[in-house]
Amino acid sequence: MYNVQLEKFCREFELGELISSFLFPKGMSNRTYYVETNVGKFVIKALSPHCSGNESKRNSLEASESIAKIIEDNGIPAISAKEIQGRLLNELEGQWYMVFDFFDGNMYLHQEITIENCRQVGKTLAQMHTIDSYKQLDRRYRIRNYNYGPKKSESKNWKKIHKKLENRERKPTWLPNFNEQMDDINAMHRIGAEAFEKFIQWDKVIAHGDIFNQNLLWKNDQPYIIDWEKSGTIDATYDVLHSALRMATEKPDKLESSINKEKLYAFFEGYLTIREININQLERVLHIIWHRRLHFLYVALHKYMKPYDKVEKKRSSKKVANILSLIKCYKAFECELDDLKAFIINQQPNRHKMRNKMRRNIRYIQNYVKFTIESKKRGESL
Repeated sequence: MYNVQLEKFCREFELGELISSFLFPKGMSNRTYYVETNVGKFVIKALSPHCSGNESKRNSLEASESIAKIIEDNGIPAISAKEIQGRLLNELEGQWYMVFDFFDGNMYLHQEITIENCRQVGKTLAQMHTIDSYKQLDRRYRIRNYNYGPKKSESKNWKKIHKKLENRERKPTWLPNFNEQMDDINAMHRIGAEAFEKFIQWDKVIAHGDIFNQNLLWKNDQPYIIDWEKSGTIDATYDVLHSALRMATEKPDKLESSINKEKLYAFFEGYLTIREININQLERVLHIIWHRRLHFLYVALHKYMKPYDKVEKKRSSKKVANILSLIKCYKAFECELDDLKAFIINQQPNRHKMRNKMRRNIRYIQNYVKFTIESKKRGESL
């Protein structure tokens, strides 16, 4: 259980005397509070009980904030945690906290995100992907390799979850949608699992891993990236497609959610001004994105059925409805992949040709070396 004591925490960690506070309504992993004291304004994140009691999870969070600091030091607008008494994470009576200086920026709703916003975020993501962060990271932190897929055991439990939901006296409002999508969920889980098993990260980068409107604050038309807890090493193609889809989704909380093509293409256009994309990975990456969304659905369903408290139940129920909408939307997007590939090729024609030329050169060298070795084994002279 959470043991949040904001007043005592602020006093003991020299943040001042508490004047006011409120809990931000978003988020399912942790609880985040706006806090005002006689010293200043802060955002304090109370880590979930699962994270508070797990040292490796806490170390991963510290590593994530180190990544945020590196991104910030390289001139990309990012907001990282404050050091309090020499630490990024601080503990009070079993509850762990992270503290951030309050940033006076605007968080846009999905419907407020413009085409130009998407282009700007795409460009920012490409700048982030060009940073050689591996050499800059503090060696005491173990940077997490992004886990693209859920556990194999989850594929066996969809029917059990469905049965439990049907047997509840008070059925959730989203249950008819869940019933309607059961066949798609099973098929997408199977396809996503196969894609995940065969996936090779050809272009590994350090990235945020969860860029969308709720993790961006805007000031003077510039996006500032927040909430770095999912950052780590990641395949660039996965990161750009995942981020573009989330930024371009219209009405993600509704059944009629859809992908806005203008916003999606603007995101890729901004990215391609700085960095190229491997179009050969797009289809497999989309299937892995399905897989990952289903993992979040699985977690949210379990939190709904076994909530820690009323707040947890309300948040997880809303999360389930949101993910069901996104799954339906992302499945329909598969038909749009060929058009997206054509757009990317048109945006990076010279780079695309150059990459193919390099591949031909590599194949030529490999074939020549193979021919030389085989000739020497046969005792032939070249």
